[in-house]
Amino acid sequence: MKRWLLLPSLVMLMGCAPAGPAPGVWRPGVDASAATPIPGPLPGFGPFTSFSEALQAACPFILSKPNAVAGHLRDRDPRLAFRASTEYCAWLYYTPDHLYEMSMLTDRSSPDDLVSGKRSCILPAEVSDSRYAPGELKYIFALHNHPFGGPPSPGDLRFTDEMARVHTWAIETKDKGLGPGDVGEGELDQRDDLSPRQAAALMTPGLDS
Repeated sequence: MKRWLLLPSLVMLMGCAPAGPAPGVWRPGVDASAATPIPGPLPGFGPFTSFSEALQAACPFILSKPNAVAGHLRDRDPRLAFRASTEYCAWLYYTPDHLYEMSMLTDRSSPDDLVSGKRSCILPAEVSDSRYAPGELKYIFALHNHPFGGPPSPGDLRFTDEMARVHTWAIETKDKGLGPGDVGEGELDQRDDLSPRQAAALMTPGLDS
């Protein structure tokens, strides 16, 4: 009898186990702090010689992840939309080789989401790329999707302000072909420095549904 009960018990335990992350998604350990660096680069993504090419590739990649878009459920069933939505975030960073890479994605959410009914994504402040020493990377864009659409939230802007203080506000690169405005806000003068706040304001709507 015990032998017959063992297999169903294992099946039930497996059914209760949380689903593993989608390809390209990194989940820190249970005991990991918010300061634990996110790994980079994302395998099979890039590198790119311009940030505009990197952004154009990042948008469909992030939106292709499970439950990244749930706006179609919001009006019909808000509770279902919340349960069936996931926010992903990642860093687009600039390397000493003058190339743009993206970190792994993470879908680690804030514990307050269950109370607030909102979706969030906790993005570590640092990327761990074993090819480069700490401090050699330049942080260009903090990328994330909004499953329900909408403009950058006050929390998004607070985060980019905080990261601008951590990583410096203006970042010099060799990418002079396009300015931040070319991502969706009209023509701007060509420049070789990028503002993290401009990046957030431009990129977040590009990822929304």
